[in-house]
Amino acid sequence: MTKRLLILSFCFCLFILPAFASDISLDDPSFSNPNEREDNVSYVNSVSFGRGWGSGEEARPSSHAHSDTDSLLPYNALEQTISSQAQPALVFGGKELPLSLEDGSLFTAGLGLWDGNGYEAGGMINALCLTSQNPDARWIIPGSVLRKLSDSGISHLVLHTGQTQAVLPTASVLDGTQYDLWRRAGRTDGTFLYFLSLPEGSLEVEVDGALFPVIAHDATLSSAGFQISPLRGEP
Repeated sequence: MTKRLLILSFCFCLFILPAFASDISLDDPSFSNPNEREDNVSYVNSVSFGRGWGSGEEARPSSHAHSDTDSLLPYNALEQTISSQAQPALVFGGKELPLSLEDGSLFTAGLGLWDGNGYEAGGMINALCLTSQNPDARWIIPGSVLRKLSDSGISHLVLHTGQTQAVLPTASVLDGTQYDLWRRAGRTDGTFLYFLSLPEGSLEVEVDGALFPVIAHDATLSSAGFQISPLRGEP
């Protein structure tokens, strides 16, 4: 009996099983790759990317294309728009920024081009021009506002008061050994507060409650980009 079972098992493995296996096709959809869909596109089932990371959501490609301007300006840049009305505090990009005149008087704003020698309204924009009719007013300019303007593509702040014009860079305002000490101590440009008086042409910076004069070509504390000149023509 045992011998007969062994012979039957041998015959089954030798003749019947291969015939059965030959009827199974690897092209049968039921035996295809489980990660393959009918459109022949492979999908990853176990990993999600982007917003769905760790949540099991299926990753989807982004349809947003960044412009050249988007790639050059930081994410927190403001739109280069200004208010057409006289204002006690700067309105730029639809937001009120804490740049003002010390006596609270009004000023107007304009956008234009500073070419290194003068300001021209309109055209290619790299400058913000603020005009006050009070010749004795002192401008209060937080470093955080200068940083915001710089991030928004404004490289120069032009100030017109009376018959005097002052130009201040919005990035890298200060230089000198004292400035280096502040930076090493952890102070950032955004924490400085500037006071600009026209037509005297004096620029001071407040750091930790103390005022320091900014003197042209001074090794201790200066501003290479700060300029004062008589105002020529209309702003």
